[in-house]
Amino acid sequence: MSRSRSEIPLSWGEAFEELCGRGGEGRRKGGGGCHKVEGSNRDRGGGNVVRSRLSLSTKELAREVSSEVRRRASDTFGRFAPLYQGTQCRLVEGCLSGSFFLVGSELCKRAVGKAGVGGGVMRGLAGGIGGGLAQTLVMTPTTRVMVRMQVSGEGFTSALKSISLDNQGTWGPLSSLQGFYVGLPALAVRQCTNWSSRAGLKAWLSDGWGWGTYGTTGQLASGIVAGVASAWNTPVEVVRVRKQSQGRGGRGESESYLEVGKEVWEEGGWRGLYKGVGPRCAQAAWQTIWMVVVPDLMR
Repeated sequence: MSRSRSEIPLSWGEAFEELCGRGGEGRRKGGGGCHKVEGSNRDRGGGNVVRSRLSLSTKELAREVSSEVRRRASDTFGRFAPLYQGTQCRLVEGCLSGSFFLVGSELCKRAVGKAGVGGGVMRGLAGGIGGGLAQTLVMTPTTRVMVRMQVSGEGFTSALKSISLDNQGTWGPLSSLQGFYVGLPALAVRQCTNWSSRAGLKAWLSDGWGWGTYGTTGQLASGIVAGVASAWNTPVEVVRVRKQSQGRGGRGESESYLEVGKEVWEEGGWRGLYKGVGPRCAQAAWQTIWMVVVPDLMR
């Protein structure tokens, strides 16, 4: 060979080319395999014998290429990891909360319909409250774990273990679950006001204001407007997150929700109470379309 590449780090693209036989250098003319380079090659550190990449078998070289690809992918996408912290909780929540909402909402709508109380707006309000309450059974523990992971930087398993210890021992045999339901009252208020606002306002716009006469476009528009408007209760969400983010023994365990809300107001005023309202508007519009508008269109 005209030169040795044993001490030159290969990029994964170069290694892939060698693996596929496109590199040409160090290949046998009669076959597709790699031959061993005669003699010992020493690294720049001096003394340690290193094995030439050109002496690796196809299987070994493929393993090196795969390892390098994983490393580079980890380096590239690792910077986005904090944005997806708590994905495990979101997966559980996403798989269960929708079905809980639809069942609770439909039961309440039917109950109001049988009672003959009000029209579409009243059924929408009742369905939103019932579905929102049903969701708290799943969302309270999942959001509790997710907030702990995001605030403390703990892993999923570690967060589960630490939260199971965050209890006051008042639930008897179920005390280990008590820590997972910190923030339940605030979450229940948020979910009830969320979905009653979305379903009620959507019904009012589509039926009362006649947006429903414009077909699917009108239904989607009413859902988007209702979803964005439901973000009025963002202060409830801010207080809940602050309450849940308190560690064991922290002030949040003894403070009431009003006291926590007062702290938020003193720190940032009304802007502090509505911190994160933009993402909440986007999420609310998306959820309203899929959980309120689409079921109505499928009836």
